[in-house]
Amino acid sequence: LGRVGGLEVAAEPLNVFRLYEDRPRRWEAWDLDRDYHEKFEELSTPAARHAVIESGPLRGAIEFEHPIGRASRLVVRYVLDSDSDRLEVEVLVDWREERTILRAEFPTAVRARSATYGIQFGELERATHRNTSWEEARFEVPGRRWMDLSQPGLGLAILDDGIVGRNVRNGVMGLSLLRAPNFPDPECDRGEHRLRYALLPHAGDRHAAGSAGVDAEAESFADPLLVRRLVDAEAAAGGASEIRPVALEAAGAAGVEIAALKPAEDGDGVVLRLVEKHGALGRARITVPGWSSARAVDLRERDDPEAADLVRDEAGAYDVPLRPFEIVSIRLRS
Repeated sequence: LGRVGGLEVAAEPLNVFRLYEDRPRRWEAWDLDRDYHEKFEELSTPAARHAVIESGPLRGAIEFEHPIGRASRLVVRYVLDSDSDRLEVEVLVDWREERTILRAEFPTAVRARSATYGIQFGELERATHRNTSWEEARFEVPGRRWMDLSQPGLGLAILDDGIVGRNVRNGVMGLSLLRAPNFPDPECDRGEHRLRYALLPHAGDRHAAGSAGVDAEAESFADPLLVRRLVDAEAAAGGASEIRPVALEAAGAAGVEIAALKPAEDGDGVVLRLVEKHGALGRARITVPGWSSARAVDLRERDDPEAADLVRDEAGAYDVPLRPFEIVSIRLRS
């Protein structure tokens, strides 16, 4: 038994690997049939090998190796960093199956009528039950970087780095890791694959998880911040002096992301692109030293004749209003 929210519940293992038979009635390499989940084989045999890879004050890691299916091999490494909210999972697969789906599944005690899935610049919800024909048709969700299942006070998010297929059904969260169609390419997806995902349990809802919400944790997991020292040639050419930092503050319930800071396509200044990701109203306050004017443009970076220049306050910042899921592009000129 385990404890969830102060109550004892039956504990089940997370990150269960299953092999599902995958024989679509049409379009073998493109379709999944909605009843594919009915026939599967679960990886339940003891690991052929296990080892402690790291055991230190900053990181711990353990590794397991399993034979799976007819001729495939699976190496799973669990990594936990000090002071981290997430458990990272690295999977190395030597994939040699045929007409099979490999899935990682995560049974939970969370009760919720819907789950939330990340998409680029936003999120969407899907039912966790299959009470209607259209809910049954949504058996797989093409998401991006995260999915979350929450009830008041607790939840679980699964973060990933480039895994597309996923779903949540009756409290079981799942990632579709690999397929093995035979047509039109009999060698499709065979070979070695390295996959990464992470488990992020949290209190509250997905916006309160981690330091800045599930979506921010997912971005940090998939695209970690990299620090690079300028080489002598770059420093001599003034590389450090060309760096112009942007400061961003979000007000209200909005979740704001800087999606791009790039040279304008016509060479006239730079374009800063902001995105509201939580479906909320709010404002962004941006400070951009070195640029004297700012004006809203469309996604093709064309000036809107009806849009006024953004007004800079005494502190040198611009105030940008944002609607739910809005993408705002701003041209900065010196």
